[in-house]
Amino acid sequence: MSAYHQYATQFEDQACTVQALQDVSGYKAIVHDKAQPLYDYVGKKRPETAEIVVPRNQINGAANDIGFKKQANGTFQAIISEYDRGHHNEQWLNKVKQAYSVRRGIGAAEKRGFTVTSQEVTKDNLGRPKTIVRFARAQAKA
Repeated sequence: MSAYHQYATQFEDQACTVQALQDVSGYKAIVHDKAQPLYDYVGKKRPETAEIVVPRNQINGAANDIGFKKQANGTFQAIISEYDRGHHNEQWLNKVKQAYSVRRGIGAAEKRGFTVTSQEVTKDNLGRPKTIVRFARAQAKA
């Protein structure tokens, strides 16, 4: 049985967190109103719980569930098993953080009357991925 570890995030928006997981890894996370137990690779219930759960069957055959648990300060803490840290490591979590930030920015711009006209991922001068989103002011309806 693989031990689970918790990782602090700045994720406060549940919908943006779910969308970021899909953007980065194609995961269709399940959202619960009340935290639910995570399950290990053989389907055994773990004591760890989370409101946002990536089911193990979306990851691979020997994976454990990945969870994001709501904290008292409003952020979601990532819960990832030691076994799954081989792929779902700091680099992966940073990609999710970047996708989350993009989603939050798009949402804020849309609330101010802008629409996305294009989005592309490029690399900065250090070779790190960066997302460029272009906006236009939404046309007023007649």
